[in-house]
Amino acid sequence: VDSWKELPGITETLRYSQSCIESVLDEDNLVTNERMREKMLSAKKELMELKEVKKGSLKLMEKKPKPLKQFNPRVIQEFDQYKARGPAWGSQNEKMRKRRQLRRETRGAMKELQKDSVFLQKMKMEQQLQLDSERKEKVKQIYGQLANQEGDVKKVKKAKFQLI
Repeated sequence: VDSWKELPGITETLRYSQSCIESVLDEDNLVTNERMREKMLSAKKELMELKEVKKGSLKLMEKKPKPLKQFNPRVIQEFDQYKARGPAWGSQNEKMRKRRQLRRETRGAMKELQKDSVFLQKMKMEQQLQLDSERKEKVKQIYGQLANQEGDVKKVKKAKFQLI
């Protein structure tokens, strides 16, 4: 308890242990060892002393607010739109226009590529479905021919048995 005296919430933390110590000390037959009883009594006394010490209320640490950077505007009395932009404005404007045009064209090309890939996928799917249906028809024809052959074989066997 001595090492924890400085902590602000020690009384609240050890409140349950104090009640446990009191309940154990009230029962005479629970603590038979005299040395143990003395230690419990001293712990109870220390806890009572801690209870009597008044602690201040908890407070949040205060931080000073950081000031915002403020920029003072530069005021021009006679404002000319073209002078303010500078002499390189024409070439810069041209670069920006070219850059925008390039972006637009790349987006359009990407959309076209996506459309083409979707179209190719559809075509491949249609071809696959057509091949599957043709294969299915061929299998049906083969099964039909096999059934006819089996029927012919059975007729021949039946005719042989009737002849014999």
